[in-house]
Amino acid sequence: MDAWKKLRSLFDTDDGSLPEIRLAGLSRDGVARVFDLIRSRATLDSDAVFWHRALDREELLGAHRDPAGMVASGEAEPFHFVASGISAGGTILPDLGVFVFSDEVALDYRMGPEWGEAELGALFELLRILTAAAPEARVELDDHGLPEVERLFLDEWAAYCRAATHSSPDNDPR
Repeated sequence: MDAWKKLRSLFDTDDGSLPEIRLAGLSRDGVARVFDLIRSRATLDSDAVFWHRALDREELLGAHRDPAGMVASGEAEPFHFVASGISAGGTILPDLGVFVFSDEVALDYRMGPEWGEAELGALFELLRILTAAAPEARVELDDHGLPEVERLFLDEWAAYCRAATHSSPDNDPR
């Protein structure tokens, strides 16, 4: 994958940062659909919690059917959890942090040797699946990166989507 050659520096050396890839511009339903897809594909820590505003207390994520929808509607505070074991395109991704906001879901990751060409392909496939479920989503990198780095990432992701669309007409992420 040519993308790995171009994007390797964003993944392969742990510099202590947790870069983010954001799915921004989501509707309430989009936030809920993205969260549900991630939850259905991942193992979540059974102790993962969020702050329920109406109850004025922490609640277990697993105890609620739609905690992401609750964030989007203002019933709950934004929350973060670690998603382990997500498989996309036949490859298991390294752990991803998932931050749920009222209009976006951000994925953060620890850079390091567990990332490679196959894992980047799996990440692109996961993004394709998530954006297909929430067509209003805009993929963005965190605010701390250079615009040219974000453009390179988005160009490679768009190329992946075009290739996936050509290989299967039912896989268009848009």
